Formats: sequence, C-alpha cells, structure tokens
Amino acid sequence: MRILKWPIQPYGLTTHSIPQGVRFLTVQAQDGVPCVWGAVDENTAAKPVYFYSYATGEEIPEYPGTYLGTFQLMDGALVYHVFFIRTP
Repeated sequence: MRILKWPIQPYGLTTHSIPQGVRFLTVQAQDGVPCVWGAVDENTAAKPVYFYSYATGEEIPEYPGTYLGTFQLMDGALVYHVFFIRTP
C-alpha cells in the first residue's frame, strides 16, 4: 500500500486512472493546487475515477456522487466541495 495524491481542477470535472480499491483520505489545497490523497495498492488494476468540484452556492445535480471533502483557495475566499464517481 502507498498513499498517493492526484491534483484536481478547482472547478468542474477532473478524471484520473486510479487503482481499484482506493481508500480516499482527504482533499486539500497544497501550494494553491487542490489535490486528493488516497491509500492504494499499486499492483491493482486502475480504472477511471471522476472528480467534480463545485463552488459554494453553485447549483449541483441531485446525485453529484460521493462527497469527498472541501477545500479553500485564496485564504478562504473561494470554497469548493468535491464529489467522486467510480466507473463500474
């Protein structure tokens, strides 16, 4: 197992190919770049994972995915909420 990170867009859709069985740990901004951290077995086959970031006050779909976390940019002036969807 390893803990890896994946950068995500501060808004909209980001896609990464991530080993199956990932256990997501947190979402935070590091040096102004939003990232997702997760524990993975790198020997497991990877599949696409879709991350969606929505700003506070932005309209979201009825089922946006599984909530992962919230991050802030510009000293808290911008707040985003991240959801993910795994492919079957």
